[in-house]
Amino acid sequence: MPPHDSLSFCNASLPVARRAALLASLMTVEELVSQTIDGMVAIPRLGIRQNYVYGTEALHGIAAECPILGPSGRCFTSFATASASAASFNRSLWHSVGRAQGREARWAYEHGYLAGLHLRGPQLNPQRDPRWGRCDNSPGEDAFVNGEFGAQMVLGGQGAYPNGTYPHGEYRNAIHEMKHFAAYSVEDGRNEKEDTWDISLRDLSEYYFAPLRACVEQADVGAYMCSYDAINRTAACGDEWMNVDVVRSHWGFAGAIESDCGAVEGISSHMHGGWSSATMVRKHL
Repeated sequence: MPPHDSLSFCNASLPVARRAALLASLMTVEELVSQTIDGMVAIPRLGIRQNYVYGTEALHGIAAECPILGPSGRCFTSFATASASAASFNRSLWHSVGRAQGREARWAYEHGYLAGLHLRGPQLNPQRDPRWGRCDNSPGEDAFVNGEFGAQMVLGGQGAYPNGTYPHGEYRNAIHEMKHFAAYSVEDGRNEKEDTWDISLRDLSEYYFAPLRACVEQADVGAYMCSYDAINRTAACGDEWMNVDVVRSHWGFAGAIESDCGAVEGISSHMHGGWSSATMVRKHL
């Protein structure tokens, strides 16, 4: 919008990645940093007006206040939990739920009821123990089913057809964030030194990595959340092999990686200890 529509990154004919690079080139270091936090800071000189929020929870419906209050008000739809929905073994249902959820989010964003279109979900950690407090968040214990569930939810929510085709090219109805990567299924002691698990390469590849891989390769998921834990004594949010070599280079993921709340701080306790906040952030980035 004027007077910023003449800036290079506003050229809608350019690829999205190119526009993002042009925008970043116009920012100061301080401004770049301000865009990496939940509740991004507005930059008026570039026309970035809104404090965009990463992270509207959307596991089985948009977790936000009702857009329209009162006797004739309207609230976001609350769908069946992931474990209940997955029990249908119905890909069309999963896609339809994702699509409805994404459309509600888009409407709410365009009418000023949501501060962002970055939806945290689906949660696809395999259920390893029924005592885990988040079992209803997850489709189940089968990594293949979790991946299929997640891929269809993402496709529907981001605006694609069930076959993976995005009718508007690079543009998305919303951005979904699969969580938590990887091998995360505890609540007590998370982000602590003891929250580390020795897992074989085969188990990682065939089981714990499978849900995110399906979301990347089938649905081009826009983001994922790295988890609090450490795998083989390397913090998930600071694991270059896992996040860069495997996910980005091998699977072709090109989206955003968000740390779980406070997970960057856990890099120090998991790995070497005594690191400064700056060092932990550098490791994560």
